[in-house]
Amino acid sequence: MAGIYSQGGSAGHRYAGWLSKVEAKNFHFGGKVFNGSPSAIYVGSNLVWFNGGLTTATMQAIMDAFGADGPAVIAATNEYLNGIAAQDQAGRDKATALAGFINEDPMMVCSLGLEPQGVTMPDRTINGDGYAYIDTGYKATINTSMDIQFLWPGSINTRYASLIECDGGGFEYGINHWNSFYWNYGGYMSFSGIAADTKFYIETRKNVLTLYRNGSVVTTATRGTSTSTSTTNGNLPLFAWRRRGSVMTDYITNAHIWFLRIYDGETKVRDFIPCKHNGENGMLDMVNMTWHGNVRGQGSFTIPDISYTPTP
Repeated sequence: MAGIYSQGGSAGHRYAGWLSKVEAKNFHFGGKVFNGSPSAIYVGSNLVWFNGGLTTATMQAIMDAFGADGPAVIAATNEYLNGIAAQDQAGRDKATALAGFINEDPMMVCSLGLEPQGVTMPDRTINGDGYAYIDTGYKATINTSMDIQFLWPGSINTRYASLIECDGGGFEYGINHWNSFYWNYGGYMSFSGIAADTKFYIETRKNVLTLYRNGSVVTTATRGTSTSTSTTNGNLPLFAWRRRGSVMTDYITNAHIWFLRIYDGETKVRDFIPCKHNGENGMLDMVNMTWHGNVRGQGSFTIPDISYTPTP
C-alpha cells in the first residue's frame, strides 16, 4: 500500500536508521506481532508509527478522573489502540476512529475491558428513561446469540417492558418482562432469578439462556431448537419491544445497560458500549465503529459520571 501515514502528530518513517532501530525492538513485521504492544506497523513497504491517537485534553481528563492511577489507564488505552492498529490497515483505520470517539468521551475507557496493573476500572452504564431506545440495525435468526449486562431498576412485578425483543411475525427473539421475565427463541418461556436493582449478566447461545450474578449461574432456560429460515420482523430494538414490525412505545424499559454483544453464529456482529457523541448519550458499536443514539423523538438516555478512588 502506497503512502506514509501519520496519526496524532507522529509521522511515519521509512528505511534509513529508523528501520534498524525498529527492527532491533522487534515490534511488528509482515502482519505478525512479535511483542504484546507494537507501535511500529508495516503497511506495504512503509513503516508506520501509531501512538494511540489520544489528545492532550483526553489524557488530562483521564488524569483528573483517575488521579495517581491515570498514567496506568492512559498507557493501557494506548496499548489497546496500538494492538488494534497493528493488525493491518483496516485495523489502523479502526483504531484511529476509536481514538476519535475516546477523545470526544474520555470516560469511554471504562467500557473497553482494559486491565491496567493495580487499577479496577469503574462501572459505566447507559440508563434508559422508559421513552428512548436504540435500533441495533440487526435482525435475529436461529443462529443469533448475545451477551448483555444490565440492571432492572425499581419494582419488577408491575413493569411491562423489554430489554430487547421482536415478536409477532417472522422469527421471534428477545428478552422481555410481562409479569415475569421471558426468553423468546422462536417462542416464549418464562424464567426466574432476576431481582430489582441488581446487576445481572445474560448469555444466550442460540436456544439456551444462562443468567449470571457475580460470576455464578442463577438459572438456565432452554427453548426448543428451531429450523426457521426467517429473520425477526425488524431490527432488534435495545431497551424496547418490536411487535408486528412496530415498536410498542408503552413497553420501553428504563434498564441500566453496561454492554450488549450480538453474534451471528461464531461471528461477533455488534458490540455496544455507552458513548457520548455530539453532546448526546448513546452507544458505540465497536465492531462497525458506528454510533447509535435514541431513534425516538421523545426521551433521552443518561450516562452517569464515574466515581473513582485512586490507589494510595
